[in-house]
Parts: sequence; structure tokens; C-alpha cells
Amino acid sequence: MHQVNLLNRKVYKAGVMLAMAPLLAAANLSIVFAQVTVTDVGRVKNPYSLVYQPGRHRIVGDTVAGAPQATTPDRDLWQIDLNNIPPDVSSQTAPSSNVFDFGDLARTRTGWRRVAPTGVQRNLPNGFIQDEIFALRREGTGTATTYHIRRYSPDGTSSSNFVNLPTTNLATNADNLALHVDHTGAWNYDLLIAFQPDDSIQSVHLYRADGFGNLTFVGAEPVRTGAPPLSQVRGMTVLPNDPAKYGSYAGHLLMLREEPSVTSGSYGAIPGSLMYTVDPVSGTFTTHSPLGLRAAVATVITGRFVYVSDWGASTVRLFEIPDLEDYLGDILLGVTDSGYAGAATHSPGLYRLYWDGSSWQTQMLVDFAALGYGFKDFSVTVVPEPASLLALSGGLAFVALRKRRKA
Repeated sequence: MHQVNLLNRKVYKAGVMLAMAPLLAAANLSIVFAQVTVTDVGRVKNPYSLVYQPGRHRIVGDTVAGAPQATTPDRDLWQIDLNNIPPDVSSQTAPSSNVFDFGDLARTRTGWRRVAPTGVQRNLPNGFIQDEIFALRREGTGTATTYHIRRYSPDGTSSSNFVNLPTTNLATNADNLALHVDHTGAWNYDLLIAFQPDDSIQSVHLYRADGFGNLTFVGAEPVRTGAPPLSQVRGMTVLPNDPAKYGSYAGHLLMLREEPSVTSGSYGAIPGSLMYTVDPVSGTFTTHSPLGLRAAVATVITGRFVYVSDWGASTVRLFEIPDLEDYLGDILLGVTDSGYAGAATHSPGLYRLYWDGSSWQTQMLVDFAALGYGFKDFSVTVVPEPASLLALSGGLAFVALRKRRKA
């Protein structure tokens, strides 16, 4: 399914980049893994969030600025057909010929317009169907805007309002939203929704919606007195329900704030993304030490194929990383460069987050700069292997089948 045209493919092996075509000069690289294969799969203007549809073998995503398509009217969402990647996709002007509109609704906002799509990876007991997409929908302007979570059929040809978000006086912070579908059962397979309900409230509120669209308040992010305002919530995923791997945090929701939007003046610097876990029973937020990295996304490692949106290059790329199979069940972080004065210094790339039994640890897996990529901002989605999809609901029972884990 993941065979690709060699014209779009670059292979990085044993510390040296091997080009499949066009021929590129070899370079010494500092990467953790023995081999990384990178393939351009589609070109979309300013791609942001990505969702992989395993049943359709397509990518659905949103665009933060500019028109993703030359259509009238264009849409909040687009899709990349991975079954028909053109051989010259890398040289095509965005959008490439395998990019199409997704959804039947014209976009309702110009400029910055995240809609934070998330998807269903397999049929779930609560009635969610594989490849369905959930995303934010705005109607109105200013503080009179109403905010819905829209439910899209797998091919996007039909949709309906799934839940209405309880917002008041919300306008400028409407993009501070993250969605995630629980596939473990720890949250009863609900859709989890984190958003800022009011411009005057710094903290994010967490809600859950069941298969019928019934919305329940879970809890609020702790208020940080005397702290700078925060940027977006983007990294949000349910930790595998595996106590041997995550201890008392198994099945909890992991939530990351990218970084403070202000790091100078009296506030001083905060070392990277703030991190929380949320108990599915009590709704209690636990605050953990900042990561020391600016993490734009967090997701469970379920296979070797990782799609990455290169915001600045208007390109979506496929990273094939065989050694990721040694880290199944760990968390993959997409780490970006900060740009904020006084912020933590680190190299953009893919990092591993794991619990060592007493504290959270991070480890760089892929260094983007070493591979010659200068990602301005990006998101990732991991393609789940069939065994991983089944195991997520059973406490990662496939751990015994893993390769020897690397330290």
C-alpha cells in the first residue's frame, strides 16, 4: 500500500543520504536511526494538521493560511489521494494533481483558520466509523461566532453538526483547539475536545462527546498565576492503557501546550512545552515539568510510516522509519524551532517521549536539519499497523511481539 514512485524518494542510510533520483550528493548525517526514507506525496499550500484514513489510504488535513485549492469556493479541509501519487509531485505547484477538496462546506473564515481535524482509525463500539473525520466549524463573525464540531463521512460528501461548543465572548483565541478520538476504551471511545471557551480565560477546558454527541465537561487546565499567555494546544493523545509502560498514567490523556506566546520581560523563559495528563475517571489535571522542547504534536507510535506536513514548503512528506517498530506504544513528538526570545534551544525533528517508571524522558529520533529539511512548522500522523489498531483497545497486548527495545 505504501509503494511510491522513486522519483519522489530519498533514502538516508547509515549516516549518508542516498538519492534515488534526482541524484544528490552524499553528506554526513547525525541521525539516530540506521535508515530513513523520505517521499513527497502531495503539495498543498501551507498544510497544517494531518489525519490518515487507513480504509481509504488518504490524508485529510487543514490549511492555516492561503487557499489550499484553486476552487470557488474552496474548503476548510482538503485530501491527498495516496493511491495516485504523480511521479513529478515534487515539482508540481501546490495543489498537486492528487489533492482535492474534502467536505461539502465552503470555508467561513479568511486568514489563519485552523479547524484541527481528527479521525477514526477503526470502527468503534460507540458507533464511530473508520475514516470518519471530526473538525471545527465556525459560523458568524467576532464574538457572535458559533462554534460546532462537524462530523464528516469518510469521503467527505456528507456532514452534520455533531456538538455545539459552549463559548462566550470568543473571537481571537478560537484556534486554540485540539480534538482526539479515544481508541483505547479508557475514555469510552469518546471524542475529546480541548478549547479555550472565552478570550478572557487563559486556561483550556476539556470536554468529551459520546457517540450520540452528548457533551460532558471534564475539567479545566490549572490557572497559572503571574504566567505569560500560552500558545496553542496541539499535542493531545490518549496514552496506551498499559500500566507496565505508563504506570498510573496508563489510559490518561496527554496534553501539550506548544510554548508561552511571551517569554521575555518579567515572565522570563519557560523551558519548552507545558505538559499535562488528565485522569479519565476524575478529570484531574496533573501538571508535569516542561519538556525543554517545543512540541507541536504528540501521537502514539503505532508503525513505521509517518506523514509530516511541511508548512513552509507547502508539501506533505512520508517518512518511512523501520526502527520505529522498536518503540511501539511510546509517544512520538513533533518538535519545531521556537523563535521566541529566551526559549529552550533544540533541534527540530521527531522525538520519543516515554515514562521510565519515575519521570518523563525525551530522546531525539530524527534530526530534520541533518536530513536537509528546514521545517518552519509541521504536524505528523502515524500510520497504524493492523496489529496496533487491535492492540490499542487491549492494553497494547502486542508488546511481547516487539523487537528488542533500544535504550
